[in-house]
Amino acid sequence: MGKKYGDIDIVTNNELITFESFIKRLFELHYECNHEHYLSEIFMPFFRMCSAENTKIVPIFDDRGCGPRTENETKSKQRMKTICAQNKKNGKYVVPDYIYVPLDYSFDNPKKAYLMIETKNPILINDGNYYRDLYDCISDCYFELKAEIETCGYVIFTDGITWMFLEMNRGKITESEEYKTIRLVNKFESYYKTNRISVKHDIGNSGVEEEPAEWNELKQRINQLLTHLSKQDK
Repeated sequence: MGKKYGDIDIVTNNELITFESFIKRLFELHYECNHEHYLSEIFMPFFRMCSAENTKIVPIFDDRGCGPRTENETKSKQRMKTICAQNKKNGKYVVPDYIYVPLDYSFDNPKKAYLMIETKNPILINDGNYYRDLYDCISDCYFELKAEIETCGYVIFTDGITWMFLEMNRGKITESEEYKTIRLVNKFESYYKTNRISVKHDIGNSGVEEEPAEWNELKQRINQLLTHLSKQDK
């Protein structure tokens, strides 16, 4: 089935990116680029697969340059106030990397986000054999994550390997008990602050046929959380 735009038929497919394609490209992008913004290549199709009814995913990680530049209440400034979180400690805007928003959202018609997503480049060393768990990075991003949680109730924090659903609990950022953390790796063998890892399937094996259970659980979990937040907002 396709979607028609004027005289052009756009082919659509529910499986926008497979686990094998996602995880192999994640490691390739880390090796070739080593910058989190390039991960949008795989994050965007994945997040689209997780969308709930009447929602869509929008990248805004590069919108920081479109923010307020004067003290006047300009259209640009108002847009950033709408789509971003705000650090209550210093009043500055916190720009998440991606936001799930209503379908009628556009650049000129910004809407408050249902859910914010903060992404990080995975920390891999020794040719990717060792990995610093994303949990250790929460303290480095505390004020960003706190502002995003206070805006939406939750934030998805991920490096593509570990997927955390964070919330505030008694003033502390904690992993959600209802939406539990999912890791697309098997961890073993401690190495300082990192762990040696093995992907759920061998990324060097192009013959992978079966997706791990964690992959489908992850898609379902994001969809469930987004469905809950979008309904709550009505």
